[in-house]
Amino acid sequence: MKTFLRLAALSLGLAASAHALVFTFTPNPSDLGDLDHTNATTWGINWNAIPPGHVITGAKIKIDNIWDWKREDDALFIRLLDDPKKGVTHYSDNTNDNLLSDYFAGQGIALTTWSDPNGGNNGANSTDFVYTFTATQLSLLTSYITDPTAANRAVFGLSFDPDCHYYNSGVCFEITTAPASVPDASPTALLLGVAAAGLMLVSRPRRTV
Repeated sequence: MKTFLRLAALSLGLAASAHALVFTFTPNPSDLGDLDHTNATTWGINWNAIPPGHVITGAKIKIDNIWDWKREDDALFIRLLDDPKKGVTHYSDNTNDNLLSDYFAGQGIALTTWSDPNGGNNGANSTDFVYTFTATQLSLLTSYITDPTAANRAVFGLSFDPDCHYYNSGVCFEITTAPASVPDASPTALLLGVAAAGLMLVSRPRRTV
């Protein structure tokens, strides 16, 4: 019976997630290069193709194998932008000082600030960084994607201001969508009925002869 219930629960979970879609974006070139403290970078993403009837249910920024070149005070400022330049654009920033400040302060909204807890050691302690959007940030992302876009600009984007030199193996951005309304509940109802029938069979008193 335990196996039966596990299978029923798994089937319900699969039915609920069957129509979720995941869209993955990578910069062109395939990453942003080293996140050098002398540069601040924007990545404009020209996408406004939320499937009809879907809503955005999740978004993540992923940076593979990121590490600071040495152990020090450091900060990587990441923001969500509305209508930035298309593609990857680098700006000169903090070439002669060690200030920790966000080059893009006042633009869009701040998502997070990351600092390498290890640093140095030739990348032996690199981290796969993943940042997951909050519900409020997802709502703002949706508004950026669905509002009118300025001419010759990207629909939305991300900014990265590294106040340090971070090596990494690549950056990607992931959006998950799902139907806005509850899908046809008939498969779910059927599964629930099967589960209930199983419970009734198990709990039915047995006659002795």
